[in-house]
Amino acid sequence: MSLPPILTAPTRRASLNFDQLRELSDDPEGRLQLLDAASPAESRCELISLSDDLLLSRSDCDHVPKDSSATAWSFDFQGWLFLHLRLDGISRELDGDGQEHLLGAHSFLLSASGQSGPPVRQVLGDNWRTVGIACRPSFVSRELGLADASLPGMVREFGRGTQPGFWYAGTMDAEMLEVARHLLRPPIAGRTRPIYLRAKTVELLCLALERLDSPKLLASSIKLNTRDVQCLHRARDLLNQTSEFPGLGELARAVGINRNKLSAGFKHLFGEPAAAYFRARQLDAARQRILDGEIGISRIADDAGYCDPGSFSKAFRQRFGVLPSELQAVQVLSSD
Repeated sequence: MSLPPILTAPTRRASLNFDQLRELSDDPEGRLQLLDAASPAESRCELISLSDDLLLSRSDCDHVPKDSSATAWSFDFQGWLFLHLRLDGISRELDGDGQEHLLGAHSFLLSASGQSGPPVRQVLGDNWRTVGIACRPSFVSRELGLADASLPGMVREFGRGTQPGFWYAGTMDAEMLEVARHLLRPPIAGRTRPIYLRAKTVELLCLALERLDSPKLLASSIKLNTRDVQCLHRARDLLNQTSEFPGLGELARAVGINRNKLSAGFKHLFGEPAAAYFRARQLDAARQRILDGEIGISRIADDAGYCDPGSFSKAFRQRFGVLPSELQAVQVLSSD
């Protein structure tokens, strides 16, 4: 059996240094579409310059171009810190020491290029939703008002030039995930949007630095081979197609993997347990129906698997930061 696109070896290599990245952000509005013209219209990948020493990148893509998934990118950001937050997507990562890591959704990476070699990334699969923040160590000290001695050790040593680089991967907690979602899809527009983006970017940096004070690395006990990853993707496809959660046992039998590996592997690759993923997709579909103008919230809640509209409203607000009735009211006003 041939390997699916998510596990094909890269057919070409490309590199990106920070001078090139800054050039990409020098358009008149401080942003640039980075996906090629053949990418789907709903895909978005942009770079926003928030200041001379702070950049924000955002990617929201359901169909990663084949050329992108066949490319291994090396990132040489000498003198800059780069925080990468993964809301959805899978990648094969090589750290500065050449060690390979398979990282899924809800992971975050903080890295700085060093003498041992820049990190390398190969995007795997179709979905790719990320937020990236690049800044100089001096920005952290100046913007946050932190004395050098108050910075996490790896950041402090890198800023002093006594550490050539580092690579750290962890799992986003609920607070980091919420801020990353707001940065990817800001709830406000207009003239105050740049201020909002900068504030949320600084907030996310603070949360990441707090994590580095007591780092918890990604669990390394999960070992997934080619077939396991194929089975886990089939499981996610089944959850995307069904209107009722089948249960872990039935789902595991349907895709040909044992229940324990399904449970642990699904969370590792996609950032949340299978049941939570299914509920989130149901809520996403409900939100889209409201945006499309449907007015029967009770019916929408029922179709999403919630017998109690109050429970639906609570879950909806936890995911999107707004009640379904409030979102509906905004839609009505905007259509008038």
